[in-house]
Amino acid sequence: MSKVYDVCASTGSYIGQDGQEKQRWINIGAVFKNDEGRVSIKLDSIPVRTNEKGELWLSCFVPKPRNQQQPVQGVRDKPAEKKDDGFQDKDIPF
Repeated sequence: MSKVYDVCASTGSYIGQDGQEKQRWINIGAVFKNDEGRVSIKLDSIPVRTNEKGELWLSCFVPKPRNQQQPVQGVRDKPAEKKDDGFQDKDIPF
């Protein structure tokens, strides 16, 4: 059995750096095809969010090689800068 598609659900939209509205996607499973041509769908999670009509739509995308996948929106590649909050380690009583 070989993986043919990633199954994804839209989790909303965001405004990209180019000012365009883009969809945010989460991978929830995969579509597989066996040697006989039979197609199977494996879901790792089940989305509960629906559109304004109460419909749930899933989309299939050709899988990207693992090293070329886009980073998840909102996740930082580098650690956050430490802010000075007025406390220091020596202020912690334990």
